[in-house]
Amino acid sequence: MDIADLRYACRLYGQMTTYDASLRRFRLRVAPSLDAARRDHQMALFEWLNSWGCRQFSLAHHTSMAAPSLVDWWRSWGPRLPEQIALLTNLKEREIGRLGHAFEALSGVDAGVRALPSGRQATVTYGPTGAAKTMFAFRPNAFPPWDDPIRRRLGFALGDGQDYVRYLAQVADQLRALSREAGVPVADLPAFVDRADSSAPKLVDEYNWIVLTKGSPRHSAYNSPRVLVLMYASITSAARQQQLPEVSSARLRSERIFRALRVTLGSRVKWRYSWQLAHNCIRSSPLSPSPPASKASPSFRQS
Repeated sequence: MDIADLRYACRLYGQMTTYDASLRRFRLRVAPSLDAARRDHQMALFEWLNSWGCRQFSLAHHTSMAAPSLVDWWRSWGPRLPEQIALLTNLKEREIGRLGHAFEALSGVDAGVRALPSGRQATVTYGPTGAAKTMFAFRPNAFPPWDDPIRRRLGFALGDGQDYVRYLAQVADQLRALSREAGVPVADLPAFVDRADSSAPKLVDEYNWIVLTKGSPRHSAYNSPRVLVLMYASITSAARQQQLPEVSSARLRSERIFRALRVTLGSRVKWRYSWQLAHNCIRSSPLSPSPPASKASPSFRQS
């Protein structure tokens, strides 16, 4: 992963999901920081976890199971977590090792009850995904979210404390490399890739979600036919945000969406690929609401 890969994936993540909006609402509800002892903060946390796909936090058991488990865990581990502003890349190896124990303890506590196909009910735990997202909620600058598909694709099949420690070390190494390439501090990476509301560790999660969970190509594969529909959704989203007027000319429609594509993907995309892709999206995407009627092919601009 390089800066271009990161910028591409994070922009797609922001434009193609509603996760930013739900996280923003959660942050507003628990401002200035999440307090495990407050009932309203607990409810905000579990509702946000539900919105991010954590179904183990059943609505009927937010207060009876998930909340008491959280409070008990926080009493033991909260004082030993990094400070609110601590960056993952600034943590010492010993600190990261201790975080593996905190993660494993949270993974094993009760979160709710799930109905089995047999009709019986079973208690479910926070699990690796719920624990990682909860720790991210408490310390977004130190902990990234961590979903099942990402764990499997990266070879962390167990999802235990040792795997989590290795993942934190991997993310820290990636952030340091990106920081060197960009020439900015790790803390400034979100603003550098136009994701100022994300934390640095979450940038890596956004990249992993796009590339590993959803199987989308990296920056180097922008001109692949596999991504036409994906890119069209991103392009039209940017076009709507800029309130670009509808035009009938195939040439003008391609030009306008091409400009939106440049904004969406960043300055490092090659012009000839951007122009070709914008035109191809207009002509071949099944999502296009009004394919151009003209059969004349525009001349492609190159530079």
